[in-house]
Amino acid sequence: MSRRERILMVLGIIGAIFLVVYPLAHRLSTERAAADVARATSPAAPSATRAPSPPQTLAASSTTPTLQAPTAPPIHASWLLEATQHRGADGQWYDYECAPGGTVGQIWGTDTYTDDSSVCTAGVHRGVITRESGGTVRIIIRPARESYEGSTRNGVTTDSYGPWDGSYEVVEP
Repeated sequence: MSRRERILMVLGIIGAIFLVVYPLAHRLSTERAAADVARATSPAAPSATRAPSPPQTLAASSTTPTLQAPTAPPIHASWLLEATQHRGADGQWYDYECAPGGTVGQIWGTDTYTDDSSVCTAGVHRGVITRESGGTVRIIIRPARESYEGSTRNGVTTDSYGPWDGSYEVVEP
């Protein structure tokens, strides 16, 4: 067998492996996403994500806004859960319960994060919880921004990003 034939055979094997592995990986990713959505929308599951109803809002104040007492249970959050479902609810706030030992997710920004950033990871970056202990992360929904500056805090590095359609801030619960 010539060198050219061996190279073609190896490329054929690599292509065959790709054709088998890629659809399986995509299917597993899709199934995992579907399971996350099912957990997030199922009120019967103890770890399900629940959208607070009614949403909490900032109380009126003459100088600095203060937070009202929660009127809905906290959202039991996967460490990869984002806040995009609250986009446009500017000024409303939500509590996320983050389990101990979570996996750090992707986040963009500092103090104000893109709403597709991991809420629990932003809580660690902001210093209100630790990955080891978990805890409650309170966020306030904010409007779109023109840019988000990355930084490193509390062992978490965030990325910078340009314009994004929604954001949130992490505040002390």
